[in-house]
Amino acid sequence: MIDNLHSTQSCDWPRPGSLVRDTVTGRDGRVMDYGLDRLESGGPPEQVVFLRPENGGCEWAAAPENVEPLAL
Repeated sequence: MIDNLHSTQSCDWPRPGSLVRDTVTGRDGRVMDYGLDRLESGGPPEQVVFLRPENGGCEWAAAPENVEPLAL
């Protein structure tokens, strides 16, 4: 299923390597990848964006609708 995930991404989603803001946490990070995760809900897996702080650190997952590109 994850193999097909990249082919179904919306064209306006930030590309891996893009600097974005997680609007829920207010944290800025780089898009590392897209995938499936259970997030905090513990329910069925949901599509997420994996983010990592720009200067390194622990990766976190955000819902795609909560990620917005940052202007450079």
